[in-house]
Amino acid sequence: MFGIDRYSIPSLRIFGIISDTNISLVSDTLSSFTPLVAKFTTTGESVSIGNVTQTSEVTSNSFSSNLVYTVTATDGTSKDYTVTLTAPRTYGGSSLVLWFKADILNLSDGANVQTWNDFSGKGNHLTQVTYPTRQPMYRLNQVNGLPALNFSQASLTSMSYSGGTGFSSINSGSFFF
Repeated sequence: MFGIDRYSIPSLRIFGIISDTNISLVSDTLSSFTPLVAKFTTTGESVSIGNVTQTSEVTSNSFSSNLVYTVTATDGTSKDYTVTLTAPRTYGGSSLVLWFKADILNLSDGANVQTWNDFSGKGNHLTQVTYPTRQPMYRLNQVNGLPALNFSQASLTSMSYSGGTGFSSINSGSFFF
């Protein structure tokens, strides 16, 4: 059996999750797609993207769209791997004004959340200090093994916007994360 065993982008300190022939990476800090150099290990004879031979820790590629790596075995058979780099800050560019990440919170399952920081860089944090019984609950392993915050309508769970930049809220609204 041949293929790609490991994949990372050292300059971003991110590691790929390999599932069959798909390799997924996520960068929380990348704000624009520029050529990046990947580090990978393979059990194949050669690796290429199109007609360009790929050398681990040497060849740079633009990740603005999915990359298809072709791994060729010594017997000439090949297998394609699709590499996807997701970088949430690139989606909206300067229009990204809210980004909340439950996986960055270091809490135990069932803990109440008093503050939830915005990662858009705009400072639009959420808090609930006035009514502790209305704080959302931190829950582990909710979506694809990742944590989430549970806002319960029965207990009127809510958080207040602390005022950053680029976001205005009149009265109230609903947000889906």
